[in-house]
Amino acid sequence: MGYSARAINGVLCACVIIGSPANLPAAADSLWTEVSARLVRQPMARERTVMEVIGDAAYIYGGVGDANDAAFNDTWKFDFIGQRWDQLTVVANPGPRFDHVSATYGSDIYIFGGTTYDSKLVSASNDGTAPMNDMWKLDSMQVEWSVIDGGGQGGVVRPVSRSQASAVSTPKAMIVFGGVFTPNVFYLPPVDFNDVWAFDFQSHTWQSVAIATKSVLPIARFSHVASTILVNGVVNMIVFSGRHIVNTRWSILSDAWVLPLSTSGEALPIWTQLTVSRPFGRILSGMVAIDSSHMWLFGGFAFDSQMQAVAFSDTLAADVSLVPIVSLKTVSTQTAHAEGSSVNVNNGPRARFGHRMSVWKGNVVVYGGRIVQCLGDVWLRNASLATQGATDATTEDPWRSFTSIMLLIILFLLSLFLCLYIAMWVVKCFRPAQSSVMGVTDARRVATRQVAPTGGISASDIAQFKVILFTPSAATAPTDEICPICLVEFEAQERLRQLPCQHHFHVACIDEWLQRNLTCPMCKRDLTLTASPPQASVTDPVQSNAVVPPYGPSNGTVSPELRRPVAV
Repeated sequence: MGYSARAINGVLCACVIIGSPANLPAAADSLWTEVSARLVRQPMARERTVMEVIGDAAYIYGGVGDANDAAFNDTWKFDFIGQRWDQLTVVANPGPRFDHVSATYGSDIYIFGGTTYDSKLVSASNDGTAPMNDMWKLDSMQVEWSVIDGGGQGGVVRPVSRSQASAVSTPKAMIVFGGVFTPNVFYLPPVDFNDVWAFDFQSHTWQSVAIATKSVLPIARFSHVASTILVNGVVNMIVFSGRHIVNTRWSILSDAWVLPLSTSGEALPIWTQLTVSRPFGRILSGMVAIDSSHMWLFGGFAFDSQMQAVAFSDTLAADVSLVPIVSLKTVSTQTAHAEGSSVNVNNGPRARFGHRMSVWKGNVVVYGGRIVQCLGDVWLRNASLATQGATDATTEDPWRSFTSIMLLIILFLLSLFLCLYIAMWVVKCFRPAQSSVMGVTDARRVATRQVAPTGGISASDIAQFKVILFTPSAATAPTDEICPICLVEFEAQERLRQLPCQHHFHVACIDEWLQRNLTCPMCKRDLTLTASPPQASVTDPVQSNAVVPPYGPSNGTVSPELRRPVAV
């Protein structure tokens, strides 16, 4: 299934102005301050765009939104001082595009690659997208886009087409690392990369960055984050996490690497894997460097221990002054499971992924992203308060941790023994009574349960649950259109199985679940006593409660999650 259009009308929520525009300080007064304008013309909420800060303004281009999952080709400027959005009028532009990367050089913004969309190309075997490897430049002074390097045409040396890569700036070049090539035909698999390329801002030429042969290379990846730091006066690129394709699936990585971008003499650079105080296994997060010793990370997406989709809104500060040892500290904590939205306990940005981050006058800037639906807010965080409220797992008192763990283990064992004793007493007291009053129907049902090969409900009982056809509706909540088991969106007229508790699932998903379990995976209702006679398929509309994961199911299947919008 593609990244299909969803029945959501993308409407921008009113944004709260914090403070007076004329008196906006160089650094935000509190930890987080929302600065996006209220009830004025502004870009449609979006994710997977690019954002760069030049002077007192942030520029965004492209991305995808909620309305028909449209791909954008608009250019916007956000004035931090006036706290307002202005759409820039340009003659030409790079076209509807998302998952591209960007870098700045002086007053110019360069964007590379990504995925373009053209509804005219949509067919039974083509999703209308095209992976790109062209380079465009926005002159922010002249407000003019121009194509660089022939727009990816000709025999000029350049990276292959890719999306969801990372890009950082050095004084002379734009450095691109990783990414994924997603064919626009459904039967070809995507390919991810771990190569490094440098685009010279002066000569407008590409060069593959040669790595020392003795260097260990990071695994190929995409959806990662990267930034630059200074180590002994040398600019280094630091990379966190991402995801990697394995056969027809992808897995989330939790490693971190650093690569010097300039070396002395003729020595080739060497990748070094970092030792981080705690793992950072997320995708579609954001990271920026405020100074030579601190990185800031915010948000992202991952799966918890129960393989449930989780979006984050915690703020992390990484001390990189002792590279290759990195101390990762939590400045604020907040997460949101896919089944519900987050609560802004810290009065900061809500949980999200697919957003963009930058830096303005010592402030961390966060824009857009997605959680349930796309966001269009702009937030600032005072980076001078790096350690306020920060906690570090490496500084915790080990004896206190040991004592707490032992106490939990003892309580668990005591509870377990108590439960076993109560269960044995109940069985001893009530088994004879149950045997004497059990009817023929109950006996048959128990016998069926006992012969189920995996301890779940028998196939005949499962078949009794109603099968219906999914019919999307404008009144349906955004969270009511995906299967809670595989987190893949329902398609129109798709066959779904409806349990007596009114929860809906893909037939294959819930059948496999019930072969091993006796309860509904959502409400845990016992289904062994509520099987109904077989029902014919009908066309009742379906409503459920769940949330959209980042372009794919929880088991990491590649094909659905890497596909693109099917309508503009």
